[in-house]
Amino acid sequence: MLTRRSFLAVTTVGLAAPAILRYRPAWSAAARVRRNASTMAPTDPFFSDYAQAVEAMHQLPVSDQRNWRNQALIHIRHCTHGVSDFTHWHRWYVSYFEQICSKLIGKPDFALAYWDWEESKSKVPDPFFDLPKLNVVQWNDQSNEQSDNWGPGRVTTIGARGIARAQTMTSIPQFANSFLKTTLDSIRGQPDFEIFTGLLEGQPHGNAHVAVGSLHGARGHMGSGMSSLDPIFWLHHCNIDRIWAEWQANGNTSDDPKNTYPDSFYDADGKPVGSKTSTGALSLGSFDYIYDTIEPTVIGQISEKLDLQKFDAGGNSMMAKLNLTTPASIGSGASPGPALPNIERAVDVKVTDLVQALSEVRVFLAPETSLKAIEPSRIVARLEGVETPQNTDIAVGVFVNCPYLTPETPSDDKLCAGVFSFFGPGGPHGHHGGPRNVYIDLTDALRSVASQGRLAGNGFKVQLMAVPVAEGVPADTRIPFKGVTILSA
Repeated sequence: MLTRRSFLAVTTVGLAAPAILRYRPAWSAAARVRRNASTMAPTDPFFSDYAQAVEAMHQLPVSDQRNWRNQALIHIRHCTHGVSDFTHWHRWYVSYFEQICSKLIGKPDFALAYWDWEESKSKVPDPFFDLPKLNVVQWNDQSNEQSDNWGPGRVTTIGARGIARAQTMTSIPQFANSFLKTTLDSIRGQPDFEIFTGLLEGQPHGNAHVAVGSLHGARGHMGSGMSSLDPIFWLHHCNIDRIWAEWQANGNTSDDPKNTYPDSFYDADGKPVGSKTSTGALSLGSFDYIYDTIEPTVIGQISEKLDLQKFDAGGNSMMAKLNLTTPASIGSGASPGPALPNIERAVDVKVTDLVQALSEVRVFLAPETSLKAIEPSRIVARLEGVETPQNTDIAVGVFVNCPYLTPETPSDDKLCAGVFSFFGPGGPHGHHGGPRNVYIDLTDALRSVASQGRLAGNGFKVQLMAVPVAEGVPADTRIPFKGVTILSA
């Protein structure tokens, strides 16, 4: 058995393993380079170029598929969310939009930028408030659309934002947890694609949509299926794609549902591109852009040594343990009933070998170095069969053994494991309204509980606190869910 003491010993020495190769695609010199908008000067040419493209698309007739509203209609009619090819479909969508921008402003090397919403950099860049053509408030774009792909209700959002100028995402009590470096690092370090994309989509992705579009009852486009009417949408999804691209470049393997996207996208001339596939989105090298965080070279081989015999009394099973990355269920708990606004809903979960699971090591690809590294396993909760409520102006905080939990407890509290929200209208139809699984990494919260001497080895409480993000949410708004499964990943 690998004890906490022996794990600490493991982390003090190197690992005897095959040389690790950090792969980077061989990009052409002409590739578009997507840069970090959060660190650009307000006078950077990107902002004026992008504003020019946004204006040009607004001026196109409705018969032109490159028209601004027509590009948003692609999202509500064809987008995938809550499924395994969420990242795949959006990679195609954003890439074709980028090519349209480039053609309309006459700059072949134009590249979109990404909005890096991690910690102190997490405010919407100032030009999206200061430049009229980038400020969604200045455009009289009409949503007024219904698509069964999104849900049964008609989208009636407006040009508004719930987040204020210069307000960081980490200053919003309901959502701060999703944009902490520790949260994003735990997502980047997750080797299982289903959990990786579940954490990425369910937390920073969805919560940014809701914070920008729906906070304080704004009813802005970003909170709806017509979210791409807001110019910040495209930078938000560039950042989602960047995190996936870095995860891929670090040697992780993405799932491929082998889905086909017929007649969804249009090229720079406004012509249909035909069917695209989830398989075609897997290799970033087949696209014409790169991120400034991904080196276009191969970093050399690096190896470190470890005497495995020191840490495995049997001398023959440690490497197998280190390379085991398949998530394993270690416990579960049934739902005691639906979550309700401002009321704690606690699930008693029973687990086996929790302390051992927290102490066991796993191999993962370190986000900042792309080298194989070891750390204790991550403990992830899978909330199963979560249904979309009729009123979606709600954020649900997930806490662990929190004795002081109230609706005012902020999401950056150490006993908060994560937050999820409901990006899109309720209802049983469409990709966005049906029951879904939500993934929350409990590891850091569990360790905080353990440091206080309050963690038993056979169980703990997973507490849901649903908090309205706007006024007028009925007190009887129900969020049904089936239960919680605990995974060691």
